[in-house]
Amino acid sequence: MQIIIKNENDLYSNKFYIGEINKNEVIRQDVPLVELSEVNNSTEIVGLTDLIINFNKNSNFFTPSIEHKLQIIFANFSIFNKLIDRFRINYLNQDDDFAMYDSQNKKIFIREVILSNNNQQSIISMYRNAGVSNNDIINIVLLHEIGHSIHHLNYLNTSKVLDTLNNHDINFFNDLISIENNLVLNLTKNGENQNLDFTTHIHQSISEGFADLYCINAINKLYSKEQSHKLIDIIKTSRKKRQEQEKEKEQYFTVPSIENYLLNKNNLSIDSFEQLNKNISKSIGNTAKNILIEASNNTNWKEPQSIRIYNRLLGYFNEKNSLKFDSSQKTSNYIINKYKVNLNKHFIAEQEYYLEGGSIYRNRPQIKHDLFSKILTIRESFISKKTNNKLNK
Repeated sequence: MQIIIKNENDLYSNKFYIGEINKNEVIRQDVPLVELSEVNNSTEIVGLTDLIINFNKNSNFFTPSIEHKLQIIFANFSIFNKLIDRFRINYLNQDDDFAMYDSQNKKIFIREVILSNNNQQSIISMYRNAGVSNNDIINIVLLHEIGHSIHHLNYLNTSKVLDTLNNHDINFFNDLISIENNLVLNLTKNGENQNLDFTTHIHQSISEGFADLYCINAINKLYSKEQSHKLIDIIKTSRKKRQEQEKEKEQYFTVPSIENYLLNKNNLSIDSFEQLNKNISKSIGNTAKNILIEASNNTNWKEPQSIRIYNRLLGYFNEKNSLKFDSSQKTSNYIINKYKVNLNKHFIAEQEYYLEGGSIYRNRPQIKHDLFSKILTIRESFISKKTNNKLNK
């Protein structure tokens, strides 16, 4: 697997120009190549060019054995691109969302205005306020999105969201969720508070948790020891601050995974993607499991929405795995016995919502190639032909 940079600011240039943010600092592109064997003893800035080259040179650590060229597109919104602006905005909210992995097209998009985000509660502002350079902010964001892409592409290759080995308890999540289209279970109905849907929390703890821990491991490999420790600590601290700000509206659920992962120093001493994937899976799987167990215990409080969603989850799982159990209690017992998950055996069972969960699975959204994807494909085909014609002249 390889990474390829495509820059919409300068189609025919080899420079990965992002733009001057202020008069005192521009993105460094001219740093000499730093070999991985030397990087732990080096204090050189890891420029974007270096990062990509070293990533591709060491794909045995950074990627699974997959034949894929991952395109990273630094997207601008020029007059031509305004034609697809409104479709991109669906993915890249102008206020806060500055980068995304598009699972349909298997590409990463990073907005050219990433460093001009003035929202003081955004993660970018937190990095900047902690003294992180613009160059390093770009690298952190990029490595996080690469983490999303690796997680997704590896899922397509293995049909597993987690590499569980003999961890039967977290293998439950391989049988529960899939990420081929970045879908959550969508167990919340109209009029219900989506922030209380713990299945969304589970999905985010796995998806965002993988991306965060992947980024942390990559930084540890690509930066000097002193600089990597500094950046990793800032990532952890920034996530905790974001968690405190969001409170009941939290979106990431990765803090427990990061903290537990970093407690074991061996997690940052691995030398293969296989081991990396196992270590990350164990950490984020445990976080997801704790969310599930807490949700099962919350049904004792007779909180109506928790009871509804928990029963829907059991019905969804029963339908997805063709178990043919006729009650949520039977499905719960099956999960406890097979996966050894310490769920609450005395939850309030509601048959109506159990059946709703099965219906939600049967009527789940299917993968669609939306208009944005189609326009993007046509546009890139046009650019490719234009580039080839110029090179052949």
